[in-house]
Amino acid sequence: MRNDSAYKSYLEQIQQPAGWFDFAVTVVRMMALNARDGEDHAFLHEAGQHIAEIYPLPKAKGLEDLGIAMNSRLDAFKWGKLEITDSGDSLALHHLCMPAVADPAAQNVWQNSFVWVLCGLYAAWLRQSGAPADLSLAPEKIIPPDEAVFRLRRI
Repeated sequence: MRNDSAYKSYLEQIQQPAGWFDFAVTVVRMMALNARDGEDHAFLHEAGQHIAEIYPLPKAKGLEDLGIAMNSRLDAFKWGKLEITDSGDSLALHHLCMPAVADPAAQNVWQNSFVWVLCGLYAAWLRQSGAPADLSLAPEKIIPPDEAVFRLRRI
């Protein structure tokens, strides 16, 4: 999936509807400019959790089923794809093809902000699927322009 340029091109065309995407990017930029010390990240994380409540996942029988269910929702949102890897003591969630902005000046703020929406979304979906309360999901790496890696591990 990582080298599928046709899929990335398709997503770029549908992920940026005129007006709505510009509005979302403007809101995120204004939040980043006006929020104090991570307030915007906390807000966006909570927004992701609320999206997971509105769009809960069906019960999954295992990690593969969970990944399929998560990708089905992401596909409906046109937010990209997710690869989940079990590392034994943690899970790596690699998000690919997140919506990207055409304006290079806004790209960094947008990607760093959207990562927190995804983090809240994934954390809530993992809880819904039965992940224990002593596990925590956090962004591990942001890969410009449209990828991020999250790690679920014991706190």
